[in-house]
Amino acid sequence: VASQIFKAPMTPKELNDAIFNKVFPHSVVGAVLQQEMILYSGKIIATNPELFVGILVLRMGWLIRAVGLYKSFVQMENSKSLDNLPPSKVWDLLHNMLRDTVEEQSEGEEGEERERLLPNTRQLSDHQIKQLNGCLLRVPDNFYPSVWQILSRCPGGIRFGHEVLTQLPTIRMHEPFELSFYHLVESFFAQYQDSCYRHLVIRVLTILAIVIKRNPEIQYRQEICIEGLIAESVSLFERNISAGEDRGIQGFHRLSCRTSDSYIG
Repeated sequence: VASQIFKAPMTPKELNDAIFNKVFPHSVVGAVLQQEMILYSGKIIATNPELFVGILVLRMGWLIRAVGLYKSFVQMENSKSLDNLPPSKVWDLLHNMLRDTVEEQSEGEEGEERERLLPNTRQLSDHQIKQLNGCLLRVPDNFYPSVWQILSRCPGGIRFGHEVLTQLPTIRMHEPFELSFYHLVESFFAQYQDSCYRHLVIRVLTILAIVIKRNPEIQYRQEICIEGLIAESVSLFERNISAGEDRGIQGFHRLSCRTSDSYIG
């Protein structure tokens, strides 16, 4: 299904046309859920904008997926699907999911500090948070400018799956803090359908940017392949685990954030 992004306030007719021309023919329930998510997201942004930190684009399909995942994590005994819940329950799930995933944005805000800042959050596992923030494509502070910095040091560009973000003319056409560059980078994530993998790509780029910043002498002549870096990290991980433990990319996803970051670094 082709997506449509609104980058400015839209009229009710434009919004209605987008939902009922692009979503309704494929899923009646999906169209109704997207209407609810747009309404609830607008209300939450008005009252708690900090819950959306790090999210560039709210993609309704991915947002619904995130809320459904969150429900499976915190309400395992409730077998009702998302579309069978009353609006008040959907609102609660959306709000709580955003609240419980926002803590990843501030380094060092763990344990007691996290409890002090966000006293009502549920304790989700790292693996669950990776899945949710992967759906939301929630990124750390200065993520997109850091990708620009990587690109400026890599004449071969950055390969995301089967697509390449070229160095030129990209860094000549876009400034590091330009919103159009943010959207360009974000568009490369559309090919990834696994939420954990989306989060992993974000972590790889974040750590790579830190390495480049701390080691200015590093220059990449060839393209940087994200999948290649992930494959090397998983290979290193597999050499250090015991027999019987989860292997491959799924085992890597289940590592704590600190452990997986150490393999990536």
